[in-house]
Amino acid sequence: MTIRPMSRMAAALLLILPLTASCGIGRADDTAATERVEQAEREAARAVAAVSSLRARVGELEAALGGADDAAAGVTRKLDDISGRLWASLKKVRAEIRTARSSASDEAASALAEAQQVARDLSVLKERFDYHLVHDHGGGA
Repeated sequence: MTIRPMSRMAAALLLILPLTASCGIGRADDTAATERVEQAEREAARAVAAVSSLRARVGELEAALGGADDAAAGVTRKLDDISGRLWASLKKVRAEIRTARSSASDEAASALAEAQQVARDLSVLKERFDYHLVHDHGGGA
Protein backbone atom coordinates (compact mmCIF):
# COMPACT_ATOMS: atom_id res chain seq x y z
CA MET A 1 0.00 0.00 0.00
CA THR A 2 1.58 3.31 -1.03
CA ILE A 3 1.08 6.42 1.09
CA ARG A 4 -0.13 9.39 -0.86
CA PRO A 5 1.06 12.99 -0.17
CA MET A 6 -2.03 13.96 1.88
CA SER A 7 -1.68 10.82 4.00
CA ARG A 8 1.98 11.60 4.61
CA MET A 9 1.14 15.12 5.74
CA ALA A 10 -1.54 13.94 8.12
CA ALA A 11 0.72 11.21 9.52
CA ALA A 12 3.55 13.66 9.94
CA LEU A 13 1.24 16.07 11.74
CA LEU A 14 0.16 13.32 14.13
CA LEU A 15 3.77 12.55 14.92
CA ILE A 16 4.96 16.16 15.24
CA LEU A 17 2.20 17.56 17.45
CA PRO A 18 2.78 15.29 20.45
CA LEU A 19 6.54 15.76 20.11
CA THR A 20 6.26 19.53 20.14
CA ALA A 21 4.14 19.38 23.28
CA SER A 22 6.69 17.18 25.05
CA CYS A 23 9.75 19.15 23.85
CA GLY A 24 8.93 22.30 25.68
CA ILE A 25 7.47 24.30 22.79
CA GLY A 26 3.98 23.90 24.15
CA ARG A 27 5.07 23.29 27.79
CA ALA A 28 3.78 26.52 29.14
CA ASP A 29 0.79 26.37 31.40
CA ASP A 30 -1.25 27.95 28.72
CA THR A 31 -4.35 25.73 28.63
CA ALA A 32 -5.62 27.43 25.47
CA ALA A 33 -2.49 26.35 23.61
CA THR A 34 -2.85 22.83 24.93
CA GLU A 35 -6.47 22.74 23.81
CA ARG A 36 -5.48 24.01 20.37
CA VAL A 37 -2.84 21.27 20.12
CA GLU A 38 -5.32 18.63 21.19
CA GLN A 39 -7.89 19.99 18.73
CA ALA A 40 -5.29 19.91 15.96
CA GLU A 41 -4.45 16.30 16.89
CA ARG A 42 -8.13 15.32 16.73
CA GLU A 43 -8.52 17.05 13.38
CA ALA A 44 -5.38 15.38 12.06
CA ALA A 45 -6.66 11.99 13.25
CA ARG A 46 -10.00 12.64 11.52
CA ALA A 47 -8.17 13.72 8.37
CA VAL A 48 -6.06 10.53 8.41
CA ALA A 49 -9.21 8.44 8.92
CA ALA A 50 -10.96 10.29 6.09
CA VAL A 51 -7.98 9.78 3.78
CA SER A 52 -7.87 6.08 4.67
CA SER A 53 -11.59 5.78 4.02
CA LEU A 54 -11.22 7.60 0.70
CA ARG A 55 -8.32 5.38 -0.29
CA ALA A 56 -10.39 2.29 0.46
CA ARG A 57 -13.31 3.69 -1.56
CA VAL A 58 -10.97 4.54 -4.47
CA GLY A 59 -9.70 0.96 -4.34
CA GLU A 60 -13.28 -0.35 -4.48
CA LEU A 61 -14.12 1.94 -7.39
CA GLU A 62 -10.97 0.94 -9.27
CA ALA A 63 -11.88 -2.74 -8.78
CA ALA A 64 -15.43 -2.08 -9.97
CA LEU A 65 -14.13 -0.18 -12.98
CA GLY A 66 -11.78 -3.04 -13.80
CA GLY A 67 -14.71 -5.45 -13.61
CA ALA A 68 -16.80 -3.18 -15.83
CA ASP A 69 -13.93 -2.95 -18.32
CA ASP A 70 -13.64 -6.76 -18.36
CA ALA A 71 -17.39 -7.11 -18.86
CA ALA A 72 -17.35 -4.53 -21.67
CA ALA A 73 -14.48 -6.35 -23.35
CA GLY A 74 -16.44 -9.62 -23.09
CA VAL A 75 -19.52 -8.01 -24.62
CA THR A 76 -17.38 -6.52 -27.40
CA ARG A 77 -15.89 -9.95 -28.15
CA LYS A 78 -19.36 -11.52 -28.25
CA LEU A 79 -20.67 -8.78 -30.54
CA ASP A 80 -17.68 -9.21 -32.84
CA ASP A 81 -18.30 -12.97 -32.95
CA ILE A 82 -22.02 -12.54 -33.63
CA SER A 83 -21.30 -9.89 -36.25
CA GLY A 84 -18.82 -12.18 -37.98
CA ARG A 85 -21.29 -15.06 -38.02
CA LEU A 86 -24.03 -12.76 -39.32
CA TRP A 87 -21.85 -11.50 -42.19
CA ALA A 88 -20.86 -15.08 -43.04
CA SER A 89 -24.55 -16.08 -43.09
CA LEU A 90 -25.41 -13.11 -45.30
CA LYS A 91 -22.60 -14.03 -47.67
CA LYS A 92 -23.90 -17.60 -47.85
CA VAL A 93 -27.49 -16.42 -48.45
CA ARG A 94 -26.34 -14.07 -51.21
CA ALA A 95 -24.41 -16.89 -52.88
CA GLU A 96 -27.44 -19.16 -52.65
CA ILE A 97 -29.65 -16.43 -54.14
CA ARG A 98 -27.20 -15.97 -57.02
CA THR A 99 -27.17 -19.72 -57.58
CA ALA A 100 -30.97 -19.88 -57.43
CA ARG A 101 -31.29 -16.98 -59.86
CA SER A 102 -28.79 -18.54 -62.22
CA SER A 103 -30.51 -21.91 -61.95
CA ALA A 104 -33.95 -20.33 -62.43
CA SER A 105 -32.63 -18.39 -65.40
CA ASP A 106 -31.14 -21.54 -66.89
CA GLU A 107 -34.36 -23.44 -66.26
CA ALA A 108 -36.42 -20.64 -67.80
CA ALA A 109 -34.19 -20.57 -70.87
CA SER A 110 -34.45 -24.34 -71.19
CA ALA A 111 -38.24 -24.22 -70.76
CA LEU A 112 -38.47 -21.46 -73.38
CA ALA A 113 -36.34 -23.44 -75.82
CA GLU A 114 -38.49 -26.51 -75.21
CA ALA A 115 -41.69 -24.49 -75.66
CA GLN A 116 -40.34 -23.06 -78.90
CA GLN A 117 -39.50 -26.58 -80.10
CA VAL A 118 -43.00 -27.78 -79.17
CA ALA A 119 -44.49 -24.80 -81.04
CA ARG A 120 -42.42 -25.68 -84.13
CA ASP A 121 -43.46 -29.33 -83.85
CA LEU A 122 -47.12 -28.29 -83.54
CA SER A 123 -46.77 -26.03 -86.53
CA VAL A 124 -45.29 -28.87 -88.57
CA LEU A 125 -48.05 -31.24 -87.44
CA LYS A 126 -50.71 -28.66 -88.28
CA GLU A 127 -49.24 -28.19 -91.73
CA ARG A 128 -49.17 -31.95 -92.30
CA PHE A 129 -52.71 -32.31 -91.04
CA ASP A 130 -53.92 -29.49 -93.25
CA TYR A 131 -52.07 -31.08 -96.19
CA HIS A 132 -53.67 -34.45 -95.60
CA LEU A 133 -57.09 -32.91 -95.21
CA VAL A 134 -56.77 -31.12 -98.47
CA HIS A 135 -55.07 -33.86 -100.54
CA ASP A 136 -56.45 -37.06 -99.08
CA HIS A 137 -60.09 -36.10 -98.96
CA GLY A 138 -60.24 -34.19 -102.07
CA GLY A 139 -61.09 -31.06 -100.34
CA GLY A 140 -59.09 -28.85 -102.57
CA ALA A 141 -60.64 -27.56 -105.73
